[in-house]
Amino acid sequence: MAKPSTEREASTLELKEDREFEERERLVRRVGTWLLCAFLVAALAGLFGSGPLSAAAARSSDSAVEARYERFARNRATTVLDLSLHAAAGRVHLELNRAFVETVKVEQLTPEPAAISASAARYVYEFAAAGPDSIVRVVLRYRPETLGWLTVVITSARSRLRLRQLVYP
Repeated sequence: MAKPSTEREASTLELKEDREFEERERLVRRVGTWLLCAFLVAALAGLFGSGPLSAAAARSSDSAVEARYERFARNRATTVLDLSLHAAAGRVHLELNRAFVETVKVEQLTPEPAAISASAARYVYEFAAAGPDSIVRVVLRYRPETLGWLTVVITSARSRLRLRQLVYP
């Protein structure tokens, strides 16, 4: 066995280099790091639950119905629909589309409605108002029971508001 002629030759291992593979590996690592960072920023911003991206508010064209809700909800996790309804008389009628009410589990409706009725297309809740031109605040706590887009159509007097919510697993 011959001795290496220099110290450099003694410490060098002969390994095959695959520059193309190494470049691909670096690229995949960089892309993975950026995707992980984007996922974390989206989660912190509320894309997967409560946060600034999830919080939403809407109102009807005549401002008689106002809603605050979360754009993104979790399947079988409690979420809140907070409504402000402008009363024209001593009572307020709130109509919710039947498809919405039957695809969620209503946990609580505050205040307690004075009367509830149902038709083929909607559920109607009647609430007492303090007087004409007063605002009745209604809070609906519910749990979505399906995945995908959930559409709620809210009608009060002649005002109509349509909201969409994405339900994640």
